[in-house]
Amino acid sequence: MNDELALTQLGLDELLINDSPAVTDYEIVVDPNTKEPKLALKGSAGGIAGAVITVGVQGTATITCAIQLNDAAGAAMAIIGQVPFWLTSDAAGLTLEGTGPDSIASGTDGFIVVNGEDSVISGIAVSEADGDIDIALTKTTVDTMYLNIGLPNGKIVTSGAITFTSTT
Repeated sequence: MNDELALTQLGLDELLINDSPAVTDYEIVVDPNTKEPKLALKGSAGGIAGAVITVGVQGTATITCAIQLNDAAGAAMAIIGQVPFWLTSDAAGLTLEGTGPDSIASGTDGFIVVNGEDSVISGIAVSEADGDIDIALTKTTVDTMYLNIGLPNGKIVTSGAITFTSTT
């Protein structure tokens, strides 16, 4: 079987269109959920398929949330990625945080571009080449909020409670 036929049988014949990345830039990976083969950029296992959010030390005025973007195989991303983020007042990720933090900033890994009004914080988070992103939230009044990440596959990952109890 030639390579063109093999790609067509996997439903990957769009690779044969001019201006597509070279076929050698891709690899075939197995989707851990469906167990079906799929095409992925080498080193990405199909792009961002999951994320883990770790909420840092709480009870202080600044809390850093560490995000690890993962591929379909559950491994840390091996390429730079970007995801939308937003803050909510509920764990379901559906009620936008009414007051938001006093400030939001990039941490030591990756960077963020914030958009939104004063009372609703959202934006785009860009990872380092290993899928790491840090977001530092500062609030000097008592509040609880949740960080949400929108994945390209439509899923939403929500952090545990981010609880500000300190006024300093």
